[in-house]
Amino acid sequence: MTRCVAKLLAALGLVVLSIPLVWSCTPGGSATDPQPDGAVLIDFNEYRGTLATLPELLFVDGEDGDGSPVGGEFYPFTGVSSIDRGDEFEGFGAFTANEEEFSFGIRERGDTDLRNARLFLEYRNSTDRTIYGFRVSYDVEAWLLGERDNRIRLKYHTETEGFSAIDDIVSTSNPAHGETSREDYGSFLDGSAEENRATVELAFHFSQLGGMAADGLDQFAPLKPGDRGYLRWQYSNDRLTDGSLRSALALNNFRLEPIFERPEATDDSEAAETVQAEGSIAFSRPAGFYERPFDLALHSSLADARIYFTTDGSEPNPAFVMSDGEWEELSRETQQRTFVYERPIDLEALVRREYDIALIPTTTEESALGWAPPASEGPKAATVRAVAVGEHSRSAVRTATYFLSDNEMQHNDLPVWSLQTERDNFFSPDRGIYVPGNDINPATGLPVVNYLRRGIEWERVVHAEFFERDRARVVAQHVGARIHGNYTRIFPQKSLRLYSRTDYGPGRMHHQFFDSRDLDDYNRLILRNGGNDCIAGMLSDPTLQALVEHLPFDTQHYRPSVVYLNGEYWGLHNMRDRYDQHYLETVHGVPRDEVVIVEIEGVVHTGEEDEEGELYEPYIEFRDRVSSGEIAGWDALNEHMALSEYIDYLFAQVYAGNYDWPFNNIRYWKYTGPDQSDSEGPQDGRWRWLLYDVDFAFGHMLSTVFDMVEWTFGFSEEHPFLQEGRRENEQDRFELNHRIVEYDEVRLELLQRFAVHLATTAREERAAEFIDRHVATVESEMPRHIERWSSPSSMEQWRNVIARMHDFAARRPAIVRAHLIEFFEDATGTATLTIEGLDPESGLSLHTVDLRSDTPGVAIEDGSWSGVLLTGVPVTLQSHGVDLSYAEFSHANDVEILEQSPEMLSFYLMEPTVLLALPRRPE
Repeated sequence: MTRCVAKLLAALGLVVLSIPLVWSCTPGGSATDPQPDGAVLIDFNEYRGTLATLPELLFVDGEDGDGSPVGGEFYPFTGVSSIDRGDEFEGFGAFTANEEEFSFGIRERGDTDLRNARLFLEYRNSTDRTIYGFRVSYDVEAWLLGERDNRIRLKYHTETEGFSAIDDIVSTSNPAHGETSREDYGSFLDGSAEENRATVELAFHFSQLGGMAADGLDQFAPLKPGDRGYLRWQYSNDRLTDGSLRSALALNNFRLEPIFERPEATDDSEAAETVQAEGSIAFSRPAGFYERPFDLALHSSLADARIYFTTDGSEPNPAFVMSDGEWEELSRETQQRTFVYERPIDLEALVRREYDIALIPTTTEESALGWAPPASEGPKAATVRAVAVGEHSRSAVRTATYFLSDNEMQHNDLPVWSLQTERDNFFSPDRGIYVPGNDINPATGLPVVNYLRRGIEWERVVHAEFFERDRARVVAQHVGARIHGNYTRIFPQKSLRLYSRTDYGPGRMHHQFFDSRDLDDYNRLILRNGGNDCIAGMLSDPTLQALVEHLPFDTQHYRPSVVYLNGEYWGLHNMRDRYDQHYLETVHGVPRDEVVIVEIEGVVHTGEEDEEGELYEPYIEFRDRVSSGEIAGWDALNEHMALSEYIDYLFAQVYAGNYDWPFNNIRYWKYTGPDQSDSEGPQDGRWRWLLYDVDFAFGHMLSTVFDMVEWTFGFSEEHPFLQEGRRENEQDRFELNHRIVEYDEVRLELLQRFAVHLATTAREERAAEFIDRHVATVESEMPRHIERWSSPSSMEQWRNVIARMHDFAARRPAIVRAHLIEFFEDATGTATLTIEGLDPESGLSLHTVDLRSDTPGVAIEDGSWSGVLLTGVPVTLQSHGVDLSYAEFSHANDVEILEQSPEMLSFYLMEPTVLLALPRRPE
């Protein structure tokens, strides 16, 4: 069925399904073959403001500001001669001055918000040639004079969804906008008059557009014969809340001509200016890493447009074109400058400049960890942002970062972020999020420090580019940025949290940022300074979380990255995913409005710092019922919490020696919607825990020897930094741990499972391998990072921290075993269990750990596994294909067998060394 027939049926009131276009149609609705050269010509002379008369190839949809659909709403309208009818009209309709020549109109009225009203043109390549782009022209007309400078934005995509991820090709303002008296608002105009009409003429290649949302920033492929593409004209408010009288804008006289020539690039800098690049704004070279310097040429196919550009991270603005003298008089914290493009840009000169924003202090003078200027000049990148501006139309701002020639800027195999923003967003005393600022609290007379402020009011727009290890740019989009963390905000280098929002552009960041997580859909990311470990090794939390990420609770994945801010080197940042409702929706498939995340003392974590969390009463009730003994024993506890997962979570905290927990850095969540799970899973409504911020651990300070067993399950007041008596005031935060070990079946399983994880997950050799792996990734970058931030203080100090981590890996398992034996009466000592005859094709689990060579931490040699376990508590083996009734111990006195069947073997270890032989697999 063609759109021609579909529109006819719709006009008759029949509902039809939307299916792909097969034929092209001329205005008036008759099906015909397209023009041989692939050109499309459309005017609206036969259009009468109804769906049935909309020219073929075109269709509409959209929502108003309340989300109500406007796609099917059409209003016949005869223009300036029918004022009364015009007052009733909002949505899509026809405009005309002489009732013979019509235009396609979009109008707002009163409080109606049609920012999402869209007109689509569906194009099918009916030629026998490949199309690489289009030359486009069309008219934008003003028919009603409103208070706003509203716009028509043009985009391109190969499908009707995902346009939010694509930059505008061009944006055209209301041609009638200008100085107008108050009495003129609401006046009807003749849109066909020259003064009220802007003709847009431009050309673009698909490869120069922002990429597709589903595939990161992959370039748009050429349209082969039979392929389809879509042009979309979108009505857009310049301001969303200012004024009640809105403009009425219209479109007319579409001309679309294919470009059959492939765009060519050149590595010859002298020839760069002559590259025949076509686009509303186009660069002669793509962003990326280059071995040789070159001059960058800018081009625009937008008729009568002038190109403006910046090199300081700010968006080009003709109002900021200035002389060198004017620029030098501006404050370093807020200055920005725009240039008029006249000749190719010397990128080498940009990367040879001296540090600028890196010389702005980022802490208060009184800070114990005060800011210091960089010890030497670090690497630079050239950032160029450009826009083409015509009388009424302007292109989207295009941004690209260039890294030139210097080998040190290759940064080993680390990925690289380039962030660009107006410098006052980060450094202005009034609104900069990265600096102390100059505000005074009138109530106290004390300074109010900017970088301690939170909420969306302290979120700033930045343009983010992400270059993978192969140096391909895979992300380029606007995001919001905030300072992240609590105490660590006072450090000179700060953590940044990135938000993808539809207010800025794409609503998601589509890329697999972490090799360890098969996910390419992110709403938020953290570029972390290392937290409390940023002055030491920056590796304690990432290494611990990587070591336990195979366990069944949530961990934050990690990847080190290099950050440039406005072209200046900003050092190493640990890239992490962030726990919030969006994370749970993406990772666990639970609707984000049907989950609750709770923090310390039952305070709801909303995911937005500007929303103050309230106590979540169902959690308080659950905690009180556990404390009173109403919820008791394995089965009752497991009904309300994922108990098995929680035991593994407790192991991670105790092994890590994380003494900044559980009175701090604890977060848990549950699904609150109707039960959608037939078995245990994320939608079963039970409480689950999230591991994060494990900085005071894994070799940090006293973590190697700290007694986390007594701290977690007892009432110890001894702590490296808590004031005396604070533990007693925060006893509620320890209550759940105290209670669960009162029940024999929970306590005994916890003890032996801790021992199994110490012999597998935290095996000394495995932990050392993880340290070495992470060290090797960042070691070559660390000297530049230290030169930039003086933190750590030197490579010698950093290597001392790494040595402490290795000491932790070697000693901690034995220390934790000793603490378990000292605290729990059940555990009487240790014994080494060796199991022989393990078959890789049939399995055996030891307290939830599968004894297979592909299980993280399990080392099997010649079919044999050995590990140190606890005496005095049962050891349990579960079969996955082995008949355990035939398993034999080397000496009968080595063990006390509790149960032996084909499926299970449970026993006490009685001797320091025990050998268990499994039956051979039948031939």
